[in-house]
Order: sequence, then structure tokens, then C-alpha cells
Amino acid sequence: MAYSYIIKKTSTKSVSQLLNALQTNFTMIQESKQQGTYHYFDTFDWRLYRQGYYLYLFNQYLYLYQFTKKKIEDREESQYPSAEKFSLQDGIILRKITPIIDIRALLCMATFRITNQSFRILNRDDKTVVRIQIEQSRIKDKTRYKNLSSYLEIQPLRGYANQVPGILKKLSLDDLLISKDDLLKRGLATLGKMPADYSSKVNIRLTNRMSALDATKQIYIYLLDIIRRNENGLIKDIDTEFLHDFRVSIRRTRSALGQIKGILDENVVLKAKENFSYLGRSTNKLRDIDVYLLGEQQYKLMLPVELRPYLNSFFEDLKEQRKIEHQSLVKTIKSVKYKRILSDWESYLKSEDIRNRQKMAPVRELAKNIIMKRNKKVLKFGQRVLITGSDELLHQLRIECKKLRYLLEFFNSLFSQEKIQYLVRKLKLLQDNLGDYNDLVIQQKRLIDSARDITPRTRSGKNTVLALGILIGKLNEKQQIIKKEFAKSFSGYAAQEVQKILDELFQVQERRVR
Repeated sequence: MAYSYIIKKTSTKSVSQLLNALQTNFTMIQESKQQGTYHYFDTFDWRLYRQGYYLYLFNQYLYLYQFTKKKIEDREESQYPSAEKFSLQDGIILRKITPIIDIRALLCMATFRITNQSFRILNRDDKTVVRIQIEQSRIKDKTRYKNLSSYLEIQPLRGYANQVPGILKKLSLDDLLISKDDLLKRGLATLGKMPADYSSKVNIRLTNRMSALDATKQIYIYLLDIIRRNENGLIKDIDTEFLHDFRVSIRRTRSALGQIKGILDENVVLKAKENFSYLGRSTNKLRDIDVYLLGEQQYKLMLPVELRPYLNSFFEDLKEQRKIEHQSLVKTIKSVKYKRILSDWESYLKSEDIRNRQKMAPVRELAKNIIMKRNKKVLKFGQRVLITGSDELLHQLRIECKKLRYLLEFFNSLFSQEKIQYLVRKLKLLQDNLGDYNDLVIQQKRLIDSARDITPRTRSGKNTVLALGILIGKLNEKQQIIKKEFAKSFSGYAAQEVQKILDELFQVQERRVR
């Protein structure tokens, strides 16, 4: 077992005092001294950290460290390309982390400069009884480095744990504090940050003591923070998930504005609906293109091998269109109008409202009412789809399910976590079916429009139209299969045991009309 401490003072004097005390009181041999720079990498939403890993570069070696088991899993020689956007060379580490990070880019989350010294303490028989590590480090804070408290680790060899109290007594440092945090946590804490401080999953901490007004404002403030935190990555085009999270938070805001009624000032809500609708529209074309580009390999695998190259021109055109759409969105985000929309919205959310009875009502009651109201609509539209098979109703049901999912996420912290998560899982299965169906409808429309724009005068043009035609047919086949699976997906959510949990969870006494 290792005993870890930090020295509160960040000056080198404390470390010098520590070394002098050790040398004066013990027979000590220095084992090693390392100096260098640590670069810690992860995705913007900390996917490696959430799975128990650190990925860091130290002196031209890349390490994959499993901190839950305190062991280095893999080490590779590497070249550090950029702190802004990090991409791994092909190798065992890349193959191991790809299933975890998926399409997200690796970013440099923290940079440290460190000096690490290791010593052995010997007993009278010149036998090593304890190993000591002293670490001095600085963390990069924008353009400068900030000193961290020095770190001391005492590692007694087996059978010599009783030596530790005596060593600490001899050191007699008043500013020695027990520490359980590693370098990354200590460094980020110095900057007022922490690992895993961002997630695309909604995590709004509401309490039952909150009024409907305070809780509603907190929901909007949380979503506004997500929008702003994704702006930089979206502008720099680091990976497509920045756009995804950005637009989903806009969509969630619009959904809340339409569902949580009578709480905020009506004129403010109307203006906010208009503004966030404008922001949502500004992202649509870019996201549609991203969906196609992300599916490029999947599309090609649907075609005979000899026709696959003829889709290249289609995707090259999309990439060119994407550049234009990305520039257009960046221009929007940097505009005075965009900044005014968000600043005015934030100012209102942080202002004092005129309090009335409805606004001061418990948030739990608000949540129950609007969740069950939306659930009834989901069941109503679902039953109508089963009867008619209408594509228009399928589309409307998809929207209703999305609205209900957002409400469950917003008010998640007020109710039984286990039951809410169960409901979300059941609803998500239905949403996946509806979402896949809708995606296939949109994709086919785009491909049909693209095929119509091609003049098949050359052999290449004819083969491109042929490839698009086959692809449209394949997608249509998938669409019909998914439509046939709808009844099963809907029945899974509308099942009595699921609806019983909804009734119990939100204490609805009235009898549901089926």
C-alpha cells in the first residue's frame, strides 16, 4: 500500500526541506530522476476517463494507463502532432481505444511539466524498506504554467509498513496533507476544473424543494451552457459531435419552451421560440451532410464492388457542400445577432421574475402533469399508426416521443432513478425504430434529388446514376423492414407493465383510456 501526500506550499523550499530531513535522518539512495512533459489526451466528453483509462504522452512515449487497476496496459513510441487536434498512428493503442472513442477526436486535456525523483530508504542492514517518490509539477494554464503543490508518495516494502509513521515524524512537515488524487485531478483542480466535467447526456440536478420557476430556469441555463461549450469545437471543426451536441441542446431548449407553459413570461417565451428556431435551422443542412459522410463506407458496402467507386463523386460533392455550410454556420455563430440572442436569454434567466402562485408551485407537480400529458399523446399517435400505417403519423409520433424523452431527462433527478432509466430504455427502443425509419426516408429523398441532377451522358455518369438507383432500392428495402417492426417496438413501450410504472411513478390516479 502506498501512502500519498501533498505539500501545501508550492515553493521549492518545502521540497528542499523534505530532502534535507530525509538525508539527515535516513540512509537514502536516489534511484532515478526524470524530467519531462506530460500531455493527457481524451475526447471532449471524456470517454476514455469514463472507461477507466488515461492516455498520455511522456517524453515521446505514448502510454495507455488503466487507473482503475493502476497499471500501464500499453506503451508505444509516438510523435506528438498537435495539442489542438491529436490523431494516433495505427497500432495496438489505436485499435484498443477506437471502440471507446468512436468518431470523437482526441484533444489535449492537460499539459504538465514535471520533475520526478525516486529514492530508497535503507535500514541498518542496508536493506531497502521503503521507496519514496517526490514529484514537482506545473500545469499549463493557457499561455503560462502554474505551480502545483508538490507530491510525496511513500511505498513501504512488504512487512515494513510500520516504518511509515516514524518517517513522517522525522519529516515534521506541518503542511503535509493526505492526498488520494493523481496528477491529472490535482492539476485540473488547480485550474478550477475536474475530469469528466462534460457529458452529452443530460444531468440536471433539480430538487423537490425547488419551485417550478427556479427549476425551469435551471433547465434552460444548463442547456445554454452546453450550447456555449460546443461553440469552439464546432468553429474549429474538430469532430462532428460538437455540432450534434450543439444542435440537440438547441432542440431541447425549443422542446422545453413548447412544453413547460405558464412559468416564464409569455412574451419572452414567444421571442425565445423564434430565436432558437432560427438557430436550429442554421444547423440543419450541415448536420444532414454529416450524416451522409459518416455513412459513406456503409453505403458503398450495399453496392456491388464494381459500382462502389462511382459513388466517389457524390461524396466529393458533399464534402465541398459541407465546407460552404460549415462556413455559413461559423458566420452565424460569430454574428452580433447570435451573441445577442444568447446574452439576452441568459440575462433574462438570471433576472428576478414576478412571483405568482403557479411559478412558485413545486416543480415535482409540474413535471408529473406535463410528462403524463405527453405520454398520452405518444400512446394516441401510436395507436393511430397501428390502424392507418400513415407515414405522416409516424413522423408526428417520432416528434412526440422525442418531446417525452426530453421531459424524462429534464426531470430525471426528481424521481426514482432506476424507474426513470427503465422508462427511457423502453422509450428509446421505440425512438430508434422511428428514427431509423425517418432517416431512411430523408436519405432516399436526397439520393433521388442527386440522381436527377446527373446528366448520364458519359459511362461514368451512367454508372453513378445506376449506383444511386441500387442504393435507393436497398434503403427502401430497409425502410419497409423497419416499418414492419414498428408494431413490436410500440407494443414494447405501450405494454401494461411499462404504463403501470409511469402511473405509479407520477402518481396518476385517473384511469387511462386506451
